[in-house]
Amino acid sequence: MWTAKSRRESFSLYTAVGRDTLPPGDPEEPGGRRTALEAGFKWRFSIPWVNVFSGVRVGLRAADPSRLRYPRVIVEVGGGSW
Repeated sequence: MWTAKSRRESFSLYTAVGRDTLPPGDPEEPGGRRTALEAGFKWRFSIPWVNVFSGVRVGLRAADPSRLRYPRVIVEVGGGSW
């Protein structure tokens, strides 16, 4: 059984920085590489009847930190060591 404390600990916020490729239709630099920013939350949980630790990650990613162009939603669901 989950307690209020264990529910709070199963959620966490995250941020990430990486590289992203601009779309081919970009008017300034088609296919160019830019710094990307991503932020969102993770929810980790276990599935007791199959003994698997799983998680869900939902975030927002945007290229070019100066203008936050091409924002998109990121959703990832999977098993393993989240």
